[in-house]
Amino acid sequence: MVESLFARHREEIGLCDDCDRCIAVEFDEPVRGSENTILRTGRVLTAMEAERVAEAVAGTDSRLNDLENEIENLYSSVTLLQSAQESLLDLRALQQAYLAPIRTLPTELLSEIFKECCGSSSDLSQETCMPLLLSSVCKTWRDTMLGLPRIWASFLVPNTYFASTIAVMHHRLQTFLKYGGDLPLHEPLHYRVNQHGFRTGDVFSLLIPHSHRWTSLMIPQYLPDDPHVLFEDLEGQLLPRLLTLQGSSFHLYAGAKKGIFKSLPALRRVVLDDTGEGEEPLFVADLPWQQVEELATLRVSASYALEVLTLCPAIITWRHTGCEVLPPSTPSGFVSLPRLKELSMTLTDTMHVQLLDRLTTPALRRLSLTWTDQPFTITETGITSLLTRSACRPHQLELVYPPTMDASHLALLPELTGLTFIDSLRATDDTGALRFLPRLKVLHIGGFICFTAASMVDMVEARHSMGCALETFCLDLTGRASPDFEWDHSFAKRLEAAVTNLDLPGDRALRGFFSNWRL
Repeated sequence: MVESLFARHREEIGLCDDCDRCIAVEFDEPVRGSENTILRTGRVLTAMEAERVAEAVAGTDSRLNDLENEIENLYSSVTLLQSAQESLLDLRALQQAYLAPIRTLPTELLSEIFKECCGSSSDLSQETCMPLLLSSVCKTWRDTMLGLPRIWASFLVPNTYFASTIAVMHHRLQTFLKYGGDLPLHEPLHYRVNQHGFRTGDVFSLLIPHSHRWTSLMIPQYLPDDPHVLFEDLEGQLLPRLLTLQGSSFHLYAGAKKGIFKSLPALRRVVLDDTGEGEEPLFVADLPWQQVEELATLRVSASYALEVLTLCPAIITWRHTGCEVLPPSTPSGFVSLPRLKELSMTLTDTMHVQLLDRLTTPALRRLSLTWTDQPFTITETGITSLLTRSACRPHQLELVYPPTMDASHLALLPELTGLTFIDSLRATDDTGALRFLPRLKVLHIGGFICFTAASMVDMVEARHSMGCALETFCLDLTGRASPDFEWDHSFAKRLEAAVTNLDLPGDRALRGFFSNWRL
């Protein structure tokens, strides 16, 4: 029965068609399928049969080793071939470089391509620095890049960075300052104090000899209050191109007292930011306020803001935010701002509200007011008195989280084209013409809704019927609404018929709310 266990087979596997090299594999193949009665019936092998099977297995293992060795040899050949292929691909790319169209581009066009690649500025703390990368390709590209000083003058030194990047930033900054020529540096620079002979990162020290190129200087809040340390390394340095100056009232005063800011012929923008300060500033920094056109007074008292405003007759834009940490201080005196066009205020208490009663702004075109969670009404803001006193005609009015509204001042805004509020916008005068905002085309409503949906839709339809239809109407229904609002899908249909562009965020969710509320 031993002979019936296996059938002897031999196969030849060709490895090379040219030399007819092949590998021969001989093996004992068991009977397959249903004809294998030993496996099918479960018969136990005899001792002689078991010995024969063990010999067959050993022979198969030997053949497997032969095949494994051959496969390894073939893999080695494939690896060599792949390596040769990669080398040839690199070689071909180098050959094709002789014919590359970019080699024939005019320098002017190549320069424009490089400008697009580098973007508006380069962050010196990032891993990839495009100007350095492009200038390392070839002599032509390097010469082209070095002929673009504006790219090298457009870099960003972040306010915070990892210690591991300091050495890289130091080297990069030296390169950028070298090839940027004498062009102004438009990105904001963050001042760092040189304390006890050590400056954080020792990067800012490279910028000091180039102070005549600075256009924007930011003085961080966390700097020490020691006047002997502040700005000692800037004494004697000129800032002829400084356009923007930002810092706390204390830091700006300390710098001005040392004469750092005594000559700023280009200064047009000042940001006073007392974030984290808990005391009322005692003095106003001696700056060329008369030439400032953009002013931000952030987290300062109302009286201090008004004191600064009296020094800024040329101001065009003013942004103010009150400080809830400081005790209220009543502003005194009045100030006329003949060139002010944009006014933005965040009202934290009645003292900041009273600032409007102290201003005259005949050129005002945009007014934005934001209320915090304080118990005062809109009548305390003096909007009506401001508009009447100034005889101004704003085109944009933005009221964010306003309290109960006295809409009498809306009658003073016939040229308004944008509003972020709602009131009696369908009221008419004796002639039947719209009394409030007859030219209004864009209206956005959001936040807590305390009027009824029916009255709102009536207002929109009334304006449409009187020939003063809204072109764009956005009703944000994702906020809170009182049960009296009573919104349903029929109102959306009516609005679609009366408005060209209608946007109703939260429409479906609010319909479900009122349906459940009625139940």
